[in-house]
Parts: sequence; C-alpha cells; structure tokens
Amino acid sequence: MHWCAQWPERRFAVEGTGGLGRSLAQQLAAAGEDVVDVPSTLSARARLLATGGDRKTDPADALHVAQVAVFRTDLRKVTAEDQSTILRLLTERHDDLTS
Repeated sequence: MHWCAQWPERRFAVEGTGGLGRSLAQQLAAAGEDVVDVPSTLSARARLLATGGDRKTDPADALHVAQVAVFRTDLRKVTAEDQSTILRLLTERHDDLTS
C-alpha cells in the first residue's frame, strides 16, 4: 500500500466484489480504503463502447473498470464485513470442501 500513498484522494474500483473480487475488496476496505463495486455488466458495456468489439484482456478490463468508477457516482461502496460474516463464509467453505 506504500506505492499508492502518493495519491491521498484515491478510490479503488473492484469488479465483482460479491464474487471473485470479494477478497481483494474486503482487504482494501478493512485497511480503511475507499472501495467501490463495479458490476461486470457496466465494465463490459464500457469495453464494448470503447472498442466496438468484445475483445477481453486484463489491461483493457482494468482500464474499463477504472473508467466506470470515474464517471459513475451511483456505485455501491464496499464496507468491511464483520467477524460473524467472515466466520459464516469460512464455515460454508469448509462444509463445501468436506461434502
């Protein structure tokens, strides 16, 4: 996190904070960072409008997620989950692995 200290007014945009991006978003939120959830439909729409096609690459995806976060003010702010939610998720994951 030291590298981003040079931008005091920063906001992190994470795609899919309820799925694959959940862990990253929660770590950032727990560290006190400003984090917003960018729905995959919005980033896909931005990619389609920017390129006129659906070519998907990691650098392009990062750019389009950032663009959505800059121009949309209605994105959901991610808050750090409490300990009971974290324990419930761990328990569910354990149950999935053992069944």
